[in-house]
Amino acid sequence: MNRLVWLCLMGMSPLFATNPSEHPRVVTYETTSGRFADNLISYIHARYIAYQSQLPLLYSPFVYSNELKLSQGAILLTDEMKKNYKRQVRLSSFRLPRSQDGAGTMYLVPYFPDSEWERENCISYQGGRWEVLPMDWEDEGFMQEIRSLVQTKRTLTFPEKPRDRISVAAHLRRGGNYDDAQVVRDFPLKFISTVEVIKELRMLRETLREEPLYVYLFTDDSNPMRLKREFEREFADADIQFDCRTEGNSESSNVLYDFFHMMEFDCLLYSDSNFSYAPFRLGKYLATIAPRTFKREAGGFSYPTHWRTLNRSHPKFREGYRL
Repeated sequence: MNRLVWLCLMGMSPLFATNPSEHPRVVTYETTSGRFADNLISYIHARYIAYQSQLPLLYSPFVYSNELKLSQGAILLTDEMKKNYKRQVRLSSFRLPRSQDGAGTMYLVPYFPDSEWERENCISYQGGRWEVLPMDWEDEGFMQEIRSLVQTKRTLTFPEKPRDRISVAAHLRRGGNYDDAQVVRDFPLKFISTVEVIKELRMLRETLREEPLYVYLFTDDSNPMRLKREFEREFADADIQFDCRTEGNSESSNVLYDFFHMMEFDCLLYSDSNFSYAPFRLGKYLATIAPRTFKREAGGFSYPTHWRTLNRSHPKFREGYRL
């Protein structure tokens, strides 16, 4: 199929007439009971399947999605439209779109985590193992497309960062009033301890040869200033300026603002939480660090291995930086 024709199909298309026989094969996705970033990951996975298969994607709204450009000109999936697809196929690693399925087929991309640990150790929403579909985050054509869609319709204005420092976004998910204590204990790669983030920041300083840093703490903690003071004590002798939101912070406030603000930084300390994992995939960072494995120990967890990246093409890269 001609690429231009396919791009037209991805927007509002005259092919979607009232006659069911005129409807092509289409892709849509499973929305979850989770929050914004979980549903965004589900959308991106489905968008990639549609991109690879050169099929239209039907848009199913989720929290905050109508504030993003991905909703503009999208083909909205309605209950009435579902009736036009006589064959609905839930995709899996063993069942991907096939041309012989014919017109009138709707493919559902299930939610699945990108987290290596969650895929191996957690039960899917349907029970049993997660169905993991192909996803290539290194496909430049797709990433250019998805970055153009995952943007806010209205312009967000962020405060200026110190220009003489390398900026670092550090995500500390605490659960707020959304995640209970059991969830926090069950997902240690999402809810990283302050001790671990401090360790990662020390690792980052070594990578960057102890350059002056500006570190912003992104958190759902109701008292970010307490965290900020803890970091300041730990790094009292280092040339690091810490910052955070000083008031009005919670797990349900400033969601889009913080999500997109995180992508404005040079470096990212992230976790398996999709709220910082998605920016890791969408952003273009100088360096990133996240825990890869954990060990249960008395009083908490330790994190012996990490995911680490260093981008030599980043404008702030300097010779001598090393992982």
